[in-house]
Amino acid sequence: MNKSTFILFLLLFLYSCNNQNQNIPKREQPTKSGLEVQSSSGHFTVALPPDFPVPEADTQHIVSENDSISMFTYISETKRGICFFGSNEYSSRTFARQSANDMLDNAQNAALKQWNGHLTDRKLFERDGAKGMSYWFSTKMDGKDFYGRFDCLLSRPRMYQVGFLSFDKSELYNPDIQHYFSSLSIPLTQVQ
Repeated sequence: MNKSTFILFLLLFLYSCNNQNQNIPKREQPTKSGLEVQSSSGHFTVALPPDFPVPEADTQHIVSENDSISMFTYISETKRGICFFGSNEYSSRTFARQSANDMLDNAQNAALKQWNGHLTDRKLFERDGAKGMSYWFSTKMDGKDFYGRFDCLLSRPRMYQVGFLSFDKSELYNPDIQHYFSSLSIPLTQVQ
């Protein structure tokens, strides 16, 4: 074997040894979650992303001539964005007057109106027999582009909402924010 053939053989051998390690799957780090928040009403649990503080809680009871709604909301904010989540408890009259799809549409339209947002995407889903919807939107705040995602899930007598808003669109797709959305845990109740 001549010297150049030997060097070529050695280089191919070393190259193949290095490439063998590339086929070994790397262990992915599990997505970390932060503070787990259980609503004061006891009806849901959400795990915030790791760097988000204890949320501010608010409860409102809205009574109209046709209905009453109890709203439980939580807001936690960092420089990355705002985590917004909660539940609305409706009377049986609301469920009798509106379909699940109508209620989801109304929630989306109310949020878009509140944020003066433009809908960019929407997906319907089901979880444990409950109907849900994810929607993404953009808007302007303080002269800058602002992006949001909300998930709504109907499980009678409540609608649960998990949202995230940020000036940085890429934050909506970070693994810890995705984990925050999937962390919503609700009791199994009568589904609409």
